[in-house]
Amino acid sequence: AATINGDAVGRSIKVGGVFHAAGAIKLEEELAVGGFAEATGPIEAESVRVGGAVKAESVVARGSIETHKLRTRRGAKADRIEISRRGEAEGPLVGREVIIHRGARVEDVWGDRVVLLRDARARNVYAGVLEAEEGSDVTGAIQFTGELHAERGCRFTAQPAKAEKLPERPI
Repeated sequence: AATINGDAVGRSIKVGGVFHAAGAIKLEEELAVGGFAEATGPIEAESVRVGGAVKAESVVARGSIETHKLRTRRGAKADRIEISRRGEAEGPLVGREVIIHRGARVEDVWGDRVVLLRDARARNVYAGVLEAEEGSDVTGAIQFTGELHAERGCRFTAQPAKAEKLPERPI
Protein backbone atom coordinates (compact mmCIF):
# COMPACT_ATOMS: atom_id res chain seq x y z
CA ALA A 1 0.00 0.00 0.00
CA ALA A 2 1.14 3.52 -0.76
CA THR A 3 -0.29 6.75 0.66
CA ILE A 4 0.43 10.36 -0.26
CA ASN A 5 -0.73 13.09 2.10
CA GLY A 6 -1.58 15.71 -0.49
CA ASP A 7 -1.65 15.79 -4.28
CA ALA A 8 0.15 13.11 -6.31
CA VAL A 9 1.70 14.84 -9.35
CA GLY A 10 4.15 13.22 -11.75
CA ARG A 11 4.71 11.02 -14.76
CA SER A 12 3.12 7.70 -13.73
CA ILE A 13 2.14 5.60 -10.73
CA LYS A 14 2.31 1.80 -10.67
CA VAL A 15 1.28 0.04 -7.44
CA GLY A 16 0.43 -3.62 -6.91
CA GLY A 17 -2.13 -3.25 -4.12
CA VAL A 18 -3.60 -0.02 -2.76
CA PHE A 19 -2.85 3.63 -3.60
CA HIS A 20 -4.39 6.54 -1.70
CA ALA A 21 -3.91 10.27 -2.25
CA ALA A 22 -5.32 12.80 0.22
CA GLY A 23 -5.82 15.23 -2.65
CA ALA A 24 -5.71 15.02 -6.44
CA ILE A 25 -3.79 12.64 -8.70
CA LYS A 26 -2.41 14.36 -11.83
CA LEU A 27 -0.19 12.26 -14.10
CA GLU A 28 1.35 12.71 -17.55
CA GLU A 29 1.10 8.99 -18.29
CA GLU A 30 -0.64 6.11 -16.52
CA LEU A 31 -2.15 5.27 -13.18
CA ALA A 32 -1.86 1.48 -12.86
CA VAL A 33 -3.02 -0.09 -9.59
CA GLY A 34 -3.65 -3.79 -9.02
CA GLY A 35 -6.23 -3.40 -6.28
CA PHE A 36 -7.75 -0.12 -5.09
CA ALA A 37 -7.03 3.51 -5.99
CA GLU A 38 -8.54 6.45 -4.15
CA ALA A 39 -8.17 10.22 -4.30
CA THR A 40 -10.12 12.78 -2.29
CA GLY A 41 -9.86 15.10 -5.32
CA PRO A 42 -9.94 14.46 -9.08
CA ILE A 43 -7.78 11.95 -10.99
CA GLU A 44 -6.24 13.01 -14.34
CA ALA A 45 -3.95 10.77 -16.41
CA GLU A 46 -3.25 9.49 -19.91
CA SER A 47 -4.74 6.14 -18.86
CA VAL A 48 -6.22 4.64 -15.70
CA ARG A 49 -6.04 0.86 -15.17
CA VAL A 50 -7.20 -0.42 -11.79
CA GLY A 51 -7.90 -4.10 -11.17
CA GLY A 52 -10.32 -3.57 -8.30
CA ALA A 53 -11.92 -0.21 -7.60
CA VAL A 54 -11.33 3.50 -8.20
CA LYS A 55 -12.87 6.18 -5.99
CA ALA A 56 -12.42 9.90 -6.70
CA GLU A 57 -14.22 13.21 -7.18
CA SER A 58 -13.83 12.63 -10.95
CA VAL A 59 -11.63 10.56 -13.27
CA VAL A 60 -10.46 12.04 -16.58
CA ALA A 61 -8.15 10.12 -18.93
CA ARG A 62 -7.02 11.23 -22.37
CA GLY A 63 -6.77 7.57 -23.40
CA SER A 64 -8.64 4.88 -21.49
CA ILE A 65 -10.17 4.01 -18.14
CA GLU A 66 -10.37 0.29 -17.35
CA THR A 67 -11.60 -0.91 -13.97
CA HIS A 68 -14.01 -3.18 -12.13
CA LYS A 69 -15.66 -0.62 -9.84
CA LEU A 70 -15.67 3.13 -10.45
CA ARG A 71 -17.14 5.55 -7.91
CA THR A 72 -17.13 9.28 -8.67
CA ARG A 73 -19.11 12.28 -7.50
CA ARG A 74 -18.70 14.26 -10.75
CA GLY A 75 -18.19 11.47 -13.29
CA ALA A 76 -15.57 9.85 -15.51
CA LYS A 77 -14.46 10.90 -18.99
CA ALA A 78 -12.06 9.20 -21.41
CA ASP A 79 -11.63 8.29 -25.05
CA ARG A 80 -12.49 4.70 -24.05
CA ILE A 81 -14.08 3.47 -20.81
CA GLU A 82 -14.46 -0.20 -19.88
CA ILE A 83 -16.26 -1.50 -16.82
CA SER A 84 -15.30 -5.15 -16.40
CA ARG A 85 -17.53 -8.19 -15.96
CA ARG A 86 -19.92 -7.87 -13.02
CA GLY A 87 -18.40 -4.47 -12.22
CA GLU A 88 -20.21 -1.27 -11.35
CA ALA A 89 -19.97 2.47 -11.80
CA GLU A 90 -21.45 5.29 -9.72
CA GLY A 91 -21.47 8.64 -11.49
CA PRO A 92 -21.84 9.47 -15.18
CA LEU A 93 -19.57 7.88 -17.80
CA VAL A 94 -18.59 9.96 -20.85
CA GLY A 95 -16.46 8.61 -23.69
CA ARG A 96 -15.98 8.15 -27.39
CA GLU A 97 -16.41 4.42 -26.74
CA VAL A 98 -17.97 3.02 -23.54
CA ILE A 99 -18.07 -0.75 -23.03
CA ILE A 100 -20.06 -2.24 -20.17
CA HIS A 101 -19.13 -5.92 -19.80
CA ARG A 102 -21.38 -8.85 -18.89
CA GLY A 103 -23.39 -8.40 -15.72
CA ALA A 104 -21.97 -4.93 -14.94
CA ARG A 105 -24.17 -2.17 -13.52
CA VAL A 106 -23.76 1.52 -14.36
CA GLU A 107 -25.74 4.73 -14.05
CA ASP A 108 -25.81 7.29 -16.91
CA VAL A 109 -23.68 6.81 -20.05
CA TRP A 110 -22.79 9.24 -22.86
CA GLY A 111 -20.78 7.86 -25.78
CA ASP A 112 -20.25 8.06 -29.51
CA ARG A 113 -20.43 4.24 -29.32
CA VAL A 114 -21.93 2.50 -26.28
CA VAL A 115 -21.81 -1.30 -25.98
CA LEU A 116 -23.87 -3.14 -23.37
CA LEU A 117 -22.76 -6.76 -23.28
CA ARG A 118 -25.02 -9.58 -22.12
CA ASP A 119 -26.86 -8.84 -18.85
CA ALA A 120 -25.29 -5.38 -18.47
CA ARG A 121 -27.53 -2.78 -16.84
CA ALA A 122 -27.57 1.01 -17.29
CA ARG A 123 -29.91 3.73 -16.06
CA ASN A 124 -29.85 6.22 -18.99
CA VAL A 125 -27.95 5.86 -22.27
CA TYR A 126 -27.16 8.73 -24.66
CA ALA A 127 -25.25 7.42 -27.68
CA GLY A 128 -24.33 7.98 -31.28
CA VAL A 129 -24.50 4.21 -31.78
CA LEU A 130 -25.88 1.85 -29.11
CA GLU A 131 -25.19 -1.88 -29.30
CA ALA A 132 -27.14 -3.90 -26.74
CA GLU A 133 -26.71 -7.66 -26.36
CA GLU A 134 -29.38 -10.09 -25.20
CA GLY A 135 -30.32 -9.62 -21.55
CA SER A 136 -28.99 -6.07 -21.32
CA ASP A 137 -31.27 -3.72 -19.42
CA VAL A 138 -31.76 0.06 -19.61
CA THR A 139 -34.09 1.27 -16.86
CA GLY A 140 -34.36 4.93 -17.95
CA ALA A 141 -34.05 6.96 -21.14
CA ILE A 142 -32.35 5.82 -24.36
CA GLN A 143 -31.46 8.48 -26.92
CA PHE A 144 -29.28 7.89 -29.96
CA THR A 145 -28.27 10.03 -32.92
CA GLY A 146 -27.01 7.28 -35.24
CA GLU A 147 -28.01 3.64 -34.89
CA LEU A 148 -29.50 1.26 -32.35
CA HIS A 149 -28.53 -2.42 -32.57
CA ALA A 150 -30.51 -4.38 -29.97
CA GLU A 151 -30.57 -8.17 -29.81
CA ARG A 152 -33.77 -9.97 -28.87
CA GLY A 153 -34.20 -10.19 -25.13
CA CYS A 154 -33.03 -6.66 -24.28
CA ARG A 155 -35.12 -4.89 -21.65
CA PHE A 156 -35.76 -1.21 -22.29
CA THR A 157 -38.13 0.46 -19.81
CA ALA A 158 -38.57 3.50 -22.08
CA GLN A 159 -38.96 3.50 -25.84
CA PRO A 160 -35.57 4.28 -27.47
CA ALA A 161 -35.70 7.67 -29.21
CA LYS A 162 -33.70 8.88 -32.19
CA ALA A 163 -32.51 12.42 -31.44
CA GLU A 164 -30.93 15.24 -33.43
CA LYS A 165 -28.78 16.15 -30.43
CA LEU A 166 -28.05 14.39 -27.14
CA PRO A 167 -28.39 16.01 -23.70
CA GLU A 168 -25.39 18.00 -22.48
CA ARG A 169 -22.53 15.83 -21.20
CA PRO A 170 -22.00 16.39 -17.47
CA ILE A 171 -18.19 16.27 -17.53
